[in-house]
Amino acid sequence: MEVVTVIIPAYNVEKYIGQCLDSVLNQSYDNLEVVIINDASTDSTLEIIQDYINRDNRISLINYTTNKGNGFGRNDAIVKSTGEYILFVDSDDTIEKNTVETLLSQAKADNSDVVLYGHRQIAMKHRKVQSCIEFIPDQNLTDLEKDDLYVRFLLQKSGLFIQPWKYFVKRSLLIDCKIGFDESGIYYEDIIYSSKLLYHIDKLSVVGLPLYNYFTRKGSITKTWTRKTIESRFSAIISVREFLKQAKVFNQYKNAYAVFFISTGFVQSYADYIRMEKEDREVKNFLYQISCSDFIRHFDISRTGIPDSLLKARSKYDIDYYKISRLALYLSRNFGFAVSYGKFLQKIFRISRRF
Repeated sequence: MEVVTVIIPAYNVEKYIGQCLDSVLNQSYDNLEVVIINDASTDSTLEIIQDYINRDNRISLINYTTNKGNGFGRNDAIVKSTGEYILFVDSDDTIEKNTVETLLSQAKADNSDVVLYGHRQIAMKHRKVQSCIEFIPDQNLTDLEKDDLYVRFLLQKSGLFIQPWKYFVKRSLLIDCKIGFDESGIYYEDIIYSSKLLYHIDKLSVVGLPLYNYFTRKGSITKTWTRKTIESRFSAIISVREFLKQAKVFNQYKNAYAVFFISTGFVQSYADYIRMEKEDREVKNFLYQISCSDFIRHFDISRTGIPDSLLKARSKYDIDYYKISRLALYLSRNFGFAVSYGKFLQKIFRISRRF
């Protein structure tokens, strides 16, 4: 039986690490190597992990006394792992009981490098479920040529998300192609990892089942927006461009990358800014600088095919924000960009005078 390595980075997750480990250790497929990276937690996370280690010899611990960041820890775990396949799990999430068995079976049946699968996004508030949305990848992805698959990833279509836990990966692919995470300490190191992984895939399988439970909670990195987190997103996105240039394929994917830059970078960051509890002038000025970049200024909204129904808005508000709103609408209609356009547009107009 093949060994499957489950890699779990952990930092100050004393409230959640137990349910995460329970979901992993109680898998229907039990030939597991569970590698936990404790990144210098200051709460009782390490003590909880040690308790699990005493009860289950499948767990190994990488313990840092100083904070190294998710990227460094995941790379360390990849090198030290011995499994034929690797599954990443975040320490505040859970997986279904049959997750590993299902993904391994599909990988072996198709002799694939990577298996993409579905997940649930569960919004929590005061320990109660507020909403649960299922995201199921497009089964037709397996029929695409490699280049078309990568374009779909840049357009963030068909379930090709940036999160590393979306992909059940053959370890040899990561080692042979030197695919790893950024270690500079940026928050969005998973963007760089996934962009390299999708580029090097030879054979992709798809499982149309929600096998991963992704929890969003108040105070998590995905819900805490500062200039540092927003700058980190752009730093990661620019690193993708540099990777494509080094591979000498940037011109081939330039148009798709432009949409990636605008949707994953600018529009999403602007939406994050809107959600910030207090106005942050540094973030505001940073986004304004980005709005003047080539990708934004040269994006031709006249070719999007959207009726010019916002002429009054154009005359009433600054042209840049009219254009941003059109970008949001174009991306949501044509590329499945997840933004509530109506609310987004209203808030853009409401705060446009701040700039």
